[in-house]
Amino acid sequence: SWFLMTSAVSPASYCASVSPMQRIGMMLSASSLLHFAAQAASVSAGSAGGGGDTDELFADAGRFIIQKDKASIGMLQRWFKIGFNRAARIMDQLSEAGVVGPDEGTKPRKVLMTEEQFENYLEQN
Repeated sequence: SWFLMTSAVSPASYCASVSPMQRIGMMLSASSLLHFAAQAASVSAGSAGGGGDTDELFADAGRFIIQKDKASIGMLQRWFKIGFNRAARIMDQLSEAGVVGPDEGTKPRKVLMTEEQFENYLEQN
């Protein structure tokens, strides 16, 4: 750790002053950090290729939005019981597919496809 590198305290005396519970906490923290870094790397690698795979809820979300004739991230969050980031990614995917229009601030997005057009899109992609 940075403290060990910059202080005059030797690693042996530092380790002797740390309780077993603190050591477990440090190991868990290090393990969590490694797990988080691995997840971030896989997410980054998945999106670096120009979009990656569509979300598994993409088709259901598209049908839902077309049926309601309005589209908002909050609607997706509530209906599918998902978090903001996932709902926003799905909305971005729907926008890229031409299902909904661009973001208009706080207003719901315009729905640009009919149910039939969306089903045709799903068959072709």
